[in-house]
Amino acid sequence: MGRFVESDLVERHDQLGSLEAILDATLQGSGRIVHLTGPVASGKTTLVRCLETAARDAGMTVLRAIGSRAELMLPLGVVAQLLDCADLTVSELAALEALLDQGARAPWSGLGTNEVDVGAARVLRGLCVQLLTRAERGPVVAIVDDAHLSDAASLQCLSYLGRRLASVPMLVVLVESPHILPACPAYYAELAGPHVRALQIGPLTPHGVARIVDQCASAPPELDAQEAFALTGGSPLLLRALLEGQSSATSAAPIRLGLEDAFGEAILRLLYRSDPLVAQGARAIAVMGASTSPELLARLLEIDLELAQRVIHLLRTNGLLGADGFRDPRTPAVVLASVSAEDRESLHAQAARLAHCDGAAAAQVARYLVTAGPMDDPWVHPTLMEAADQALAAGDHDGAVVCLRAAQARARDDTHRAEATVLLVRALWRSRPADAAPHLPALADAVRAGHLAGRHALVVANQLLWHGDGAGASAVLDVVCGVDLLDQEVARGAAVTLLAQAHLYPGRAEAVMGLLRRLTAKYGLENWGEHLPCGGAETLAAMTASSAHGDAVAAVERALAAGDPGGAAVGTLGVALAAMVFADRMGALGSWQDPLPATASGTFAALTSAVEGERRLAHGELAVAERGAIQALTSLAAADWGVLLGSILATAVRGASAAGRFAAAEAHLCIPMPPTVADTVCGLDHLHARGDYYLAKGRAQAAASDFLTCRDRVVTWCQDRPGFDTWRTDLAWAFLELGRGRQSRELAEEELRRLGSGHPRLRVPALRVLAAGSDVERRLRLLREAVDLAEGHGTSLDLAYAYTDLSEVLRAVGDGSRARVVARVAGNLARQLELEPLVRRLHSDDRSAEAVPTASRAAAVPTLLGGAAVFGTGTGANPVLSDAEHRVASLAGLGYTNREIAGRLHVTVSTVEQHLTRVYRKLQVSRRTDLTNLLGADVGAPAPAAAEQRTGGVVRPVVRPGAARRPLPGLTRDWTATPA
Repeated sequence: MGRFVESDLVERHDQLGSLEAILDATLQGSGRIVHLTGPVASGKTTLVRCLETAARDAGMTVLRAIGSRAELMLPLGVVAQLLDCADLTVSELAALEALLDQGARAPWSGLGTNEVDVGAARVLRGLCVQLLTRAERGPVVAIVDDAHLSDAASLQCLSYLGRRLASVPMLVVLVESPHILPACPAYYAELAGPHVRALQIGPLTPHGVARIVDQCASAPPELDAQEAFALTGGSPLLLRALLEGQSSATSAAPIRLGLEDAFGEAILRLLYRSDPLVAQGARAIAVMGASTSPELLARLLEIDLELAQRVIHLLRTNGLLGADGFRDPRTPAVVLASVSAEDRESLHAQAARLAHCDGAAAAQVARYLVTAGPMDDPWVHPTLMEAADQALAAGDHDGAVVCLRAAQARARDDTHRAEATVLLVRALWRSRPADAAPHLPALADAVRAGHLAGRHALVVANQLLWHGDGAGASAVLDVVCGVDLLDQEVARGAAVTLLAQAHLYPGRAEAVMGLLRRLTAKYGLENWGEHLPCGGAETLAAMTASSAHGDAVAAVERALAAGDPGGAAVGTLGVALAAMVFADRMGALGSWQDPLPATASGTFAALTSAVEGERRLAHGELAVAERGAIQALTSLAAADWGVLLGSILATAVRGASAAGRFAAAEAHLCIPMPPTVADTVCGLDHLHARGDYYLAKGRAQAAASDFLTCRDRVVTWCQDRPGFDTWRTDLAWAFLELGRGRQSRELAEEELRRLGSGHPRLRVPALRVLAAGSDVERRLRLLREAVDLAEGHGTSLDLAYAYTDLSEVLRAVGDGSRARVVARVAGNLARQLELEPLVRRLHSDDRSAEAVPTASRAAAVPTLLGGAAVFGTGTGANPVLSDAEHRVASLAGLGYTNREIAGRLHVTVSTVEQHLTRVYRKLQVSRRTDLTNLLGADVGAPAPAAAEQRTGGVVRPVVRPGAARRPLPGLTRDWTATPA
C-alpha cells in the first residue's frame, strides 16, 4: 500500500488546502465543524490523516473516533472514544464516568425529533463541558471517521458542541459516506448551519486515473487508463486493487483487467462499507441483470421508489455501476458469492416471480428459475420446458441442459419428470452423449409405465441403440408399436428406427423385421417385402418410404446444413444416418460432397467428420479416411460414440495399417469399447479391422483367428449371405500366408461363386487372392479380370493393388515393357493414396517412376502413362491426340488387342484401327511396342527395403487386399456406380 500514498492525493489537493486553512483559523481561536463527505473509499481518510499530521505538528491535541455499525445502538459510544484520547485529569475522568453511566440509563428515543429528555439533555451538556474544558488547555482537533455510523446520542452531542465553537480553538471533522437514511435527522438538519463547512470529494476523473496509472511504477505498459476508468468508475479503492492485481500478475500470464482476486476483494470491501440497502441493491441487480430499472428494484427489495433510485445512484458514485450495468463483468458473481446459498436462491425465486408476472419471455424467467430455491408455482415447470426448447432451437445446448435439469427437479409428477428427462437426453446427445446414458434405464421404465409415448419414446429407443442396449430398445419399440393408434409421423419414425436397429443389430433383424412388417401393414406404409433390404439404393428407398422427412438422404443433408438433426427426431435421424453410413459405406450417399457446415458443433460436427471419413473410405482413400476418423474422435470423446465407436476405430486402424504405421494402428486398437459393441455390425467391423492389421503386420495366425471369429458371428446372426461380409476373402489371404494354399483357393473360389456377377466390386480382392495361389498362366488371366472389374467398378485402392499384382506377373512371364508401364501407374496411384508400403513394394522390384501430381484417377492414368505433351490437350503448334485417340492409345500401350480395346470402349474394331493409324502418325511411331517404350521409361530409383514378406513366391499385401473395407452386415453393397 505504501507505494500508493502519493497517488492517494491525486485530485484531492483543493480539499486538503481548505482543511489546512480551516486548521489555521482554529489555531487563531475560531473553531467550527467540517463535514467531509464522499463515496466509500474515495480518499477521505487519507485527507484527514494529512490534517491530523499537520495538527500534531502545530502542537494541537488530536481526538479520534470511528463510527461502527456494531455500536450504532450504544449511546454516546463515539463521544466516549473522543474523550478517551483527551488526556483528562483524575477528577475529569471520574466526572466522565458518571456522565456516561447516566447516559446509559437515560432515554434517547426522542433524539430524531429534537425532543430530548431532561436527563439526557443534562448528560449532553456535561459531555460538551468536558470537551470545551479540554480545548481551554490548548487547540483541539476532533476527528470522527465514518460519522454516518455514529450513534444518535453522540451525533446530538456533537451538534450541541458545534453551536458553541465560534470562539473556541476546537475543530470537529465529521467524515462520512453517503447513506440511504440518516440515523438522526435533526442532527443532519443542523449541519446546514453557519458553523459547519461542507467539503465534498468525488470519484476520480479519467485524467486523475491516468495520472495514478502513470505514477504506479509496477503498472504494466499494456494497462490502458481509459479501460481502467471504465472498470473502476474512478473509485480509488477499485483502481488500487486493479493495479495491485496487475502488478502481481506473472509475465507469462496474459493480463485480464478486473479478474484478479484483489479486485474482487475490493468490491466486497466497498459493499461492506456501504449502506446495507446499497449492498442489497447490488445483489438484486446482480440477479436481475443490467436492465434493472428503479421500479423493478423497488419491487424486488420491497422499498419505496425513491429509495431504489437512491440505491442505484450510490452504486454508480461508488464505481460499481455504469450506464449499462456493472462496470466489471465479474462483479455480479463476486457480489452473489458473498451471500449465503439460501439468500441467493430466495433472490432468484423472487426475481422469477416478478419476471413471470411482468410477462417476460420464458428464457428470461428460466434464467432466474435455474438457481432459485424450491418453488411450487404451477407455471415453473412449463416455463423451464419452453425455455429449453427455445435454447435447443437456438443451438444453445448447454443452456437447454441447465433448464431441463431444473425442470426435472421441479416436475410435479412422473410424466412431467420423464418428459423433462427425455428432452435432457436429447440435449446431452448433441454435445456429451455419454452423459445421456445414465438417464436411459429410468426412461425405459417410464415408457413401460406409460409415462412416455410417441416421439418421446422413440428418442429413448434411438438412444438405447446408440449406447448399445439393443434389447432395451426392442422393449421400448414393442411398447410404442403396441399402441392401438399411432400418429402417422410417429409410425414412420418407428419404422425408420426399426430399420436402423435391424442394420446395426443383425442378431435381432428377424424379430425386428417381423414387427416392422406388422407396423407397415397396420399404418399403410410402403411395403418393404418379406426380407430386409440388401442394397444401398433399396435401403434408401425403404427409408424414403418411412421417413417423416421424405427422402432420407435429403433429410440428413438438410439437417447437416442447418446444424440441427431433425429436432425431436434427433435420435431417429442420427441412428438412421449411422445405419446408412456404417452399413453401406456411403455407397448410396455419394452425392454428399459438401464440407462440414460452419453451424455444426458437438456431436453433430463429429458425426459429420465420421461420415466424411466413411465416404472417403468407400472411395478407397484410406489415409484421408483415417484423418476423418481421427477428427471425429477429436471432436467427440471415444466414450461418447456408443457402439459407433467400433466402426470409427476400424476406419482409423485400416488407414494406419495401410500406411505401415503400425504403432498408430495399435494405439487405435487400445482404445476401450463398450462390451455391447460385440452385438453390432460396428463390433464386427472393428474385429475385421484388427484382422487386417494382423495380416498387414505379418501375424497371419492372429489374423486368421479374427476372421474365423467374424465368420462365427455372421453365421450366428444368420447373415452369411453374399456381400454381407468378406471374411472368406480375408481368411484366404491369411491361409495363403500360413502355407495352406488349398484351403485358400477353396475359400476364394467359394466366395466368387457366392458373389456371382452381382457384386463386381467385391470380386476384385477374391480374384486377386485366387490368382496369388495359382500358376502363372492362370494368375495372369485372373488378374486381367480383376483389373477390368477394378477399372469399371472399383476404387483407386482396388486398382493400385490389381495393377501391382499384374505388373509382377507380367514381369514373371518376361513382358518387361508392359510390366514397367503398369507398375508406373500402380506406383503413382499408391503415392496418391499415401500407401507407403505399396510404394516400397514396387520400388523393391525397381518398377516405379517418380510421382506425377494428379487430380483424380480418371485424369491420372494418361498423364502417368506418358505426359500431357503426348496425350493431353496441348496449346503448342505440335498436334496432340483427341480424347478418343488418347483412350485407344492408353489401352494399346498397356498391351490390349484391337478387339479387346473395341470391347472395352464399345466401338468397332475398324474404329480402333483408324484411331491407332492417326496416333502413329501424330506421334511419329510405327508399332505398338513404340507406344510402350514411349510411355513407360524405367526410373532406376533406389530400392528401399520392402516391408512385405514373400511366402512361396506370393507377395502378402499391406492391408486386406483390394478392399477399402468389408461391407458392413445388414446391407449388401451395390458397387454399380462409376468410381471417382
